[in-house]
Amino acid sequence: MIISRQLLSIFLLNVALASAAPSAASSKACQDISKAIPGRVSFPLTLDYKTESSEYWSTVLRDIKPACVVTAKSASDVSSAVKVLNKYPDVKFTAKSGGHDPNPGHATVRDGVLISLSELAGTTYDKAKKVAYIKPGGEWNDVAFTLGKEGVAVVGGRLGLVGVGGYLLQGGISFLSAQYGLAADSIIGWEMVTANGTIVNVDANTEPDLAVALRGSGSQFGIATQFTVQTYPIGNVWGGMRIYDESKTDDIYKALHEFIPHNNLDPKAAIIVTSIVAIGSSKAFIVFYFYDGEEPPTSGHLRTS
Repeated sequence: MIISRQLLSIFLLNVALASAAPSAASSKACQDISKAIPGRVSFPLTLDYKTESSEYWSTVLRDIKPACVVTAKSASDVSSAVKVLNKYPDVKFTAKSGGHDPNPGHATVRDGVLISLSELAGTTYDKAKKVAYIKPGGEWNDVAFTLGKEGVAVVGGRLGLVGVGGYLLQGGISFLSAQYGLAADSIIGWEMVTANGTIVNVDANTEPDLAVALRGSGSQFGIATQFTVQTYPIGNVWGGMRIYDESKTDDIYKALHEFIPHNNLDPKAAIIVTSIVAIGSSKAFIVFYFYDGEEPPTSGHLRTS
């Protein structure tokens, strides 16, 4: 009986490995990409592959494994990978920046090619033009820190761990949105790799229709490798976070209903209300407060006291 159990375990393991093994087409595509950009492709059972294919905010996505991971360091790397993939129309591929999007298929691909932009990161500021050049693979805490030293900000993520690329391509709600709109509204240029592997620069003058489509469409029209984003002056801000227990439920909802219809009176104010219910525990609320100024109002509908 012990031997039978061992044989059964081995059999089931082999079945699992076989079902998880990349298809022949995916394996060949991965090998060809590795030849085109040596050192940029990682395969199963390697540390780089494990790291890149597991760095998702949603734990569910960590089980969706690609055939290989292309870790791009430049737009040229992305272009080379896409050109190879054009030879394999049956091989699926996708791009991932920060991995915060919880939707399966947006930044995950089973038995396909995952193009990771994690090393295509960084922010530079053009003081003369008052714009920031932002790579897609970083997180918003890095962007905010870099621009903050210049006394400016962009309409960006409210939490620092959110990735740049997917956020900007899918709209982007910000603490500054009441003043300046969604994050996508402040993008004035895109460097991107199109479906045939061409690197192009897009703006409202060169490609007006595509510029409109890129504001909220995700990666359906190409893989963005850099954003040119309008900056806005910013100084010291007031804000913080508080945690409330279930006894404050009515008070929180009352305050929220009071805040929403009057937010247009002072667009510098913003809040996030998050409800948390843990297994075997009572409900709690996390409330994030923000005011674009050193002191928030102390009277009126948006007062803090």
